[in-house]
Amino acid sequence: MDKEKIEVIFTDYLKKQNTQYALLLNGKWGSGKTFFWKNILKGIAGKEKFESVYISLNGINSISELEGVLFTQVLPLIKKIENPYLINSMLLLRNATNVVGNIFGGGTKLKDLFLGVKTNFNLSKTVFCFDDLERCSVSIDEVLGFINNYTEHKNVKVIICGDESEIIEKDKYNRIKEKTIGNVLAYLPNLDSIYQTIIYRYSEDKLFEKFLRDYKSEILSEFKKHGILNLRTLNFCIDVIKYIHPVIKSIGKESVLKIIFFISIICIEYKNGKLTSSDYKDAKGLEELNYYDLGDLELNIDNLLNFKADDNEKDKKVEYNEYFKKKYINNDNIKLYKFYKPVFTFILTGFLNKNKLIEILKADKIHLELEETKQFNKLMGYNFRDLSNEEFNTLTSVVIKYAEEGKYSLYDMVTINNNYLFYINNDLLNLTEQKLNLYLESGLEKLKDNGEIDVSKMDGLKHFYNQRTPEEQAFVLKVEEIHNQIYNLDVQKKALELFEILNKNNKELKEFFTKYNYSNELFKFLDVDLVFEIITEEMSNEMLKNLIIQLKIRYENFYFENYIEDLPFFEDLDVLLYCYIEGNIILQPKKFLIKDLSSVVESILDKLSEDL
Repeated sequence: MDKEKIEVIFTDYLKKQNTQYALLLNGKWGSGKTFFWKNILKGIAGKEKFESVYISLNGINSISELEGVLFTQVLPLIKKIENPYLINSMLLLRNATNVVGNIFGGGTKLKDLFLGVKTNFNLSKTVFCFDDLERCSVSIDEVLGFINNYTEHKNVKVIICGDESEIIEKDKYNRIKEKTIGNVLAYLPNLDSIYQTIIYRYSEDKLFEKFLRDYKSEILSEFKKHGILNLRTLNFCIDVIKYIHPVIKSIGKESVLKIIFFISIICIEYKNGKLTSSDYKDAKGLEELNYYDLGDLELNIDNLLNFKADDNEKDKKVEYNEYFKKKYINNDNIKLYKFYKPVFTFILTGFLNKNKLIEILKADKIHLELEETKQFNKLMGYNFRDLSNEEFNTLTSVVIKYAEEGKYSLYDMVTINNNYLFYINNDLLNLTEQKLNLYLESGLEKLKDNGEIDVSKMDGLKHFYNQRTPEEQAFVLKVEEIHNQIYNLDVQKKALELFEILNKNNKELKEFFTKYNYSNELFKFLDVDLVFEIITEEMSNEMLKNLIIQLKIRYENFYFENYIEDLPFFEDLDVLLYCYIEGNIILQPKKFLIKDLSSVVESILDKLSEDL
């Protein structure tokens, strides 16, 4: 039912004299019924000179408790009470719902409390909203009986919000429903109208308000496409965008569209329970969807636009990223999808590495401006089918030339290899596999020197290793070998830098950990004996204190990656510290600091061992 029709019915209901029934606003949980009441219907009640009382039935365990809650909600509306004793009693009970419930449970009713008391309060000009009907722990016949006491005997206006399909006691509900509920109003939210109301919440932040208006269609696009009418999910999505807005407000529109698309679909999956907070460490292969996996597109093209699994398909053990790709990614938006690890982690955990996101967005801007990237995007994946014969021949020649020159990332080289193998195997290209390998190996050699790697992308490639052909697997292993070489060199450089800082006993420690706090395995290549010697013989107390602080910051925040490769270093350090404390006379406060360091190391070991 359109919200305009509901508004008309509600207004007419308020105007009718001596009504003896309630209205039910029926809709799915999270669809915005409460929002509709608070932002629309409550305002209509106010215009008709009605006071409004809102009560959530969620968590209510008894009728006496419900009476107590109702009383505490009604009390603020009473403007004049002439009985001083009653005033003091109610002021006390107003902040003690359980006590109120007990009093009501002893036989006192709301109507009894006002017997003989003169007030200017009239229940006939009050509309009660009872929300979350299906979540009340009290038997449904008792709850509706309680409400009926006010609608039938007191002619009180009542609107109930709930989801009939979720009511457990169906038989009881159907028997008593007609006695209490006069009209059932099927609530189907209008996303455009709700979105407009949401925007008003941000009227004080003019920049973000304008951003929401400018990108309204993009933000709502996936919600409309997949029939997501859950207001809580939409609000969550907008809250995520709001938090990230300071980072993305100045980037180009193309990047903004990518990040909005990514936020929308990840928020939907998270709120639907397909992704959980524990998935921040393993994105289930979503990183790999950054690449145009032509072979998979070829197999699943019939399902790309409108994926709806039937009962047989639900029983299949389909990889999550297959489900995700079929549901969200098609030939129209495949260029729009990019996996943003910091955003993914933020949605799932609440922690945002802003610096890392800024780095990715800066690299994105450079990447988008490169001519070789434009040619790559035109050719890869399903896109080649849109090309003329001449364009296809030109692009395949240009892209392989750029690949030979090492102008693509290590991980793009895997995509190129997979696509060109497809072209060769389908007689689309006059090129042998041997010649293709020569071109790509030349490019890989050049990429060894640029030092640019992405751990999440490499993890994505490895995630689907077993699903690849032997030729594709061989190439992934080549890429992984180069990735590991660059990665180990990078870690060794950081380890050397840390060792020099510890050895010099200077004050650069905090700056170092701030710079590399999100880098894995800082301690993997450090000589534990040399570090132990520095700690116990050369390091000042101030430096040791700072080291302890930085270790706590690095390892105690569960949002960070687990630095499992650091485990051997800390296992050895733990033994050395224990023996040192037990076997040496150490002056204070050095002894206190060494013991504190030992405790921190033990905590680190416990944390790193959790995932083994």
